[in-house]
Amino acid sequence: MIFLQDFLCVSLVLFAFDAPEQGGLIALLLLWLAIRSTTEWQRWYQEGQRRRSRE
Repeated sequence: MIFLQDFLCVSLVLFAFDAPEQGGLIALLLLWLAIRSTTEWQRWYQEGQRRRSRE
């Protein structure tokens, strides 16, 4: 899943160079993707911490 997100980010950046008019929309999509993946990583980390504290 992480590789898919990285590929999407790279393709959006390349698209931004080809179409600078849509750069704002692409920046918002990249920001949304970064926030979403950050919250997923935090959730994964917290679940791992809970499992370790139970053991």
